[in-house]
Amino acid sequence: MTERHHVVCRMKSYIQPFERGLAFAELRSLSRGSTAAPLEGDPEGVLFTTCTRRDVDVLRQRLTYWDTVWEGSSTWGSGGPTVQVRREATWAMAKNGKTPSEVVREVTNGGELSLPKQRVLRYGPHGLHEYRGKFFPQLVRSLLNIAGVEEDSVVLDPMCGSGTTLVEAVLLGCSAIGVDLNPLSALMSRAKVGILGKSPDALLAEHEALQRRIERLRSAKAGRSAWSTRLQQRDQEYLRRWFSNDALASLDLISMAVQETKDIECRLIFMMSLSNIIRRVSWQREADLRVRKAVDPEKGVDAVLLFLEETRRSASAIGAMLAADEGRAPGACEVLEGDVRDVGMGLFSRYANRVDVILTSPPYATALPYIDTDRLSLCYLNLLPRGEHRKTERRMIGNREISEGERARLLEVFEEEQGSLPQAVTELVRTVRTLNEGADVGFRRRNSAALLSAYFTEMTGVLSGIRRLLRRGGRAFLIVGSNHTIAGGERVEIATDRLLAEIGESVGLVVEQFMAMEMLASRDIFKKNAGSVETLIEFRKR
Repeated sequence: MTERHHVVCRMKSYIQPFERGLAFAELRSLSRGSTAAPLEGDPEGVLFTTCTRRDVDVLRQRLTYWDTVWEGSSTWGSGGPTVQVRREATWAMAKNGKTPSEVVREVTNGGELSLPKQRVLRYGPHGLHEYRGKFFPQLVRSLLNIAGVEEDSVVLDPMCGSGTTLVEAVLLGCSAIGVDLNPLSALMSRAKVGILGKSPDALLAEHEALQRRIERLRSAKAGRSAWSTRLQQRDQEYLRRWFSNDALASLDLISMAVQETKDIECRLIFMMSLSNIIRRVSWQREADLRVRKAVDPEKGVDAVLLFLEETRRSASAIGAMLAADEGRAPGACEVLEGDVRDVGMGLFSRYANRVDVILTSPPYATALPYIDTDRLSLCYLNLLPRGEHRKTERRMIGNREISEGERARLLEVFEEEQGSLPQAVTELVRTVRTLNEGADVGFRRRNSAALLSAYFTEMTGVLSGIRRLLRRGGRAFLIVGSNHTIAGGERVEIATDRLLAEIGESVGLVVEQFMAMEMLASRDIFKKNAGSVETLIEFRKR
């Protein structure tokens, strides 16, 4: 039997109360059931000791909310920083204005990584592209640790969005599967995960070659490229309504340079950097979720300089983390462009009863306009023709765009199938419907009851599919926020978290945990639309 030994772990001092609970849970899981006890004489209350048969290196490699691990019964033992905190530390190095090559060389040559004194969310590929609804990588990693994943575990995110779950699962050596209906989300996830298998030198070489191509094309004053001519005529006309001629010409020059990138994974990173500047060089009101126009003939943003800075930042952040991680082989990942409502069927059928962990963040009951928010990128990058946007948006769970005919049809379906929904869901839909029918409300308000019935009906199908995919004893983590609506002049709370928990139980899942989490203020362009509290729901398959 392996000998038990004492380990001292230092918890990050700046984490929130709910994260402290997760920190103890992941330490208990990774140390195989040992309970952590406070170290005597620690004035900060961040040092804890535990007794474990696990190798101390395993704890250093896996722990999330802990920055240092020592072997021994006191802090005088041999120890060092966790892999997680080293990854986070590389982000500060990437911000210091140095070139990507200088940053990577400093990390590779053993430059000192100062342990962060505040939260870092955008390390490595996590900061590649703005995305509404993004959740914290540390939360994902800690939950995977709590679930006890190993290198042969299968992790699925059926609504993978920007790929946070996939990145963290792959970094832990798991096999990951991601699915999203939004083509930009699927491409973003492929880019973030794909780059993890590259060496920092390969990324640096392609980045330097890209810079040279851009300077050459700019010096030659290259005109419009074949990129724009690849788009449908309708899409070309649409883009001319949202960009000045100079901005489009600059984007085309950038596209020419990006498409000549030989390495596919690096090319995807550069495409995402291009996508991330599109709002800023368009006539879009940048902070709006929906694409709304604010024409400014004097807007003089230099798209090329903006792109060069974007790629410098991305190459530095990703290259620094790859250098710190060099020698660790990532797990495999498959990203599919598909509909979450097919979970457990169709393209998912081969994963039935095989998935160890499902970790996802479903949309709210009245969702953000995902396709509409991304439509300039979707159109310019030729990912989804403009004519397909509305149809794709209407397939998204939580979609808010329906016609009067669709509203009537959805309410008919609700009346026919309400017996399959928990009573609390039917009461919510009936309350909203009654209040709005008895008041003079607008078109969107009249749609509310039908949209709520559609959302909870569709999520019932999703949770049923999740149960089919999970192996016996497998876990599913949902991070979801609640919201409200105004019906007939009254505020009606939509307790999405509680209702989804009830639906999960109704389809045969067991609720293991229901925990409120106070989320950090968002720093991205969608911060006005971010909620302050979300709920972690943990399900288990019987």
